[in-house]
Amino acid sequence: MRPLFLFFACMLFASCGNKSNTSIEDNGPKEEEVLSLYKLYTSGNYSAYVDAMQSCDDKPEAYRQEMKDALKQHARYIDEEYKGIKHVKLERTEVHDKGNMSNVFLHVTYGDGSSEEIMIQLVRNKDRWRIR
Repeated sequence: MRPLFLFFACMLFASCGNKSNTSIEDNGPKEEEVLSLYKLYTSGNYSAYVDAMQSCDDKPEAYRQEMKDALKQHARYIDEEYKGIKHVKLERTEVHDKGNMSNVFLHVTYGDGSSEEIMIQLVRNKDRWRIR
């Protein structure tokens, strides 16, 4: 379980990307879409967050439950160490793969006043954006 949590945390909070492809184009995810996806996590709706993860499609329920538990454990850590999440703002979007993939960068401000930039990878799935 611990390796899964570490993998998820690295995947969720990695801050990397190729800025040469930076764009906030019409074909990229809209701010409302991005923030509503992240709000699933911040509001504790881990089942819906896992449902929004394309990588969890067709995975057994046991795997999906491990992801929910990892999200819950990470949120508990954020609450204990940083006094929770106070504010989230979309900083920038990098669209790749002919508009089918996007790295979104969020500026997260915590309850203790600290902040950081996190990156979430999204993939276009039919007519909507999903967490990769």
